[in-house]
Amino acid sequence: MYCSNCGAEVADEARFCPSCGAAMGKVERPYGDLLKDPSITALYSFLIIGSGQVTLGDMRRGLTFLISAILTTFVLIVLGITYDGNITHMIAVLFFAALLFGIWIVNILDAYNQARLYNCHLVDVKDLDK
Repeated sequence: MYCSNCGAEVADEARFCPSCGAAMGKVERPYGDLLKDPSITALYSFLIIGSGQVTLGDMRRGLTFLISAILTTFVLIVLGITYDGNITHMIAVLFFAALLFGIWIVNILDAYNQARLYNCHLVDVKDLDK
C-alpha cells in the first residue's frame, strides 16, 4: 500500500504513514460514544432543572441549579399564600417569578455550553464543526 499524501510505501496494517504521518484510510475516533449532544443535555435541563449538568458529570453544578430553583419556588409559594393585595407584595411575587424563569433559562443555556466544552476536552475544537 502507498500513502495518498506523499506516495511512500506503507505496511498494510499501518494506521499512519511512517514518512509523513498522514492517516491511512478512515481512522476511528477513540472517543466515539463519549461525545455528548449539546441539544440533548439542554433538553434534559429544559425538563428538569440541573439534569443536563448532572448527565455531564457535574453534580455540584446541577444541584446548584436545582436547589436555587427549589428555594425560589418555595419563596414564591410563601408569597402567594400570604398575599394581601399590597402592591409591594405583588412586585416581590413578580420579581421571584422572573428570577425562577431566569434560573430555568440560564440552566438550559449552561447545559448546552457545558456539553460543548465537555466535547472540546475530548477532541480538537476544529473537529466539532464537521
